[in-house]
Amino acid sequence: MIVTFSNDDVVHFASSSPMRDAVRYCDEHRTRIRCTSTPNSILRDLQGSRERKIAEVGSKYPQSDPVIDSPERRALSTLGRLDLLDQPEPRPRWWPLRIARRRHERDAAG
Repeated sequence: MIVTFSNDDVVHFASSSPMRDAVRYCDEHRTRIRCTSTPNSILRDLQGSRERKIAEVGSKYPQSDPVIDSPERRALSTLGRLDLLDQPEPRPRWWPLRIARRRHERDAAG
């Protein structure tokens, strides 16, 4: 397993329990886990099976939070160490504002 940490270190863990080793590394170096890569996760990314899903209400806009189902979150939660997950800042969701502005412009024109 290849682990990228929040201090920009990238370390390969080849033991039988690489996530436990990554947690130990975090504790020793006072850092957090940004992402993990395994051959299976890389293959899934290449196949697109972890792509963001489209919202169900007939909207073309993606669902808001793809981080919830991340493998890093699942692995750290099984170890009880979610405090080591380096979550990125959520991207702003501007499309509701665009839609509201278009409605306002449409109502003002009509």
